[in-house]
Amino acid sequence: SLRGAPAIVDGVAFVTATAASESGVVAARAVEDGSEVWTRTVDAGIQAAPVVRDGTVYVQANDGRLFALDAATGEESWSTRLGERGATPPALTGDWLVGLVENTLVGIDLSSGERAWAVDIGYTLINGVSVAGDRAYVGGSRLTAVDIKSGETAWVEDVPGQGGGFGAPIVVGNTAFVGVCIKEEANDPYDDFIYAYS
Repeated sequence: SLRGAPAIVDGVAFVTATAASESGVVAARAVEDGSEVWTRTVDAGIQAAPVVRDGTVYVQANDGRLFALDAATGEESWSTRLGERGATPPALTGDWLVGLVENTLVGIDLSSGERAWAVDIGYTLINGVSVAGDRAYVGGSRLTAVDIKSGETAWVEDVPGQGGGFGAPIVVGNTAFVGVCIKEEANDPYDDFIYAYS
C-alpha cells in the first residue's frame, strides 16, 4: 500500500509503499503518463513519504534506516541507521537532514552522511519534523526546538493532551503552531485544538 504524499520534482513523482511481505518499495514515475522511471525494493517496510533534493531521494524505513537514492536511477548512494524505528519523513535544510526515530531527533551532516547528534525529545505518537531558520521543531509530549548544526536544545515547552502534539509543527516567524488532541476520559471523543508557542 502507498504511504504518505508523493514528492514531485522535474516531472517525476517519487512514491513509497509497503508490500504484504513487509518489504518497502520506492518508485519513480513520469508525471505526464505514469510510465516507470525506476523501482527499487528495500528489505524493510516504509511508512514515510520520500523527500527529494538536489538529485537525491531520502527515504526513512520502518526499521530506522535512512536511504539516500539517486533520483535518476534509484541506485543507493548511502544508508545509515538513525535508530530502531521510523515512520516520519526527514526534514532538509542547507547541508543537514533531521530525522525522527521513536523518541529521538537525529541530525545528519549531508556533506559526510554521518550522524552528528541525537536528542531525546520525549514521547511521540503521530508526529513530524519541521525546520525553520537554524532550528528543527518536533511535537509530542513536549514541543522541542533544536539547533540543527549542534543538536543543542534551544527550548522545550510542555504540550497538553493525551498524546501531546500531532503532526509536524508549523513555524511562522517566531511562532510555532501545534495540533493537539485532548479528551477528558479514555473513551471520550477527541477535542481538537491548535496551540501557539512564541
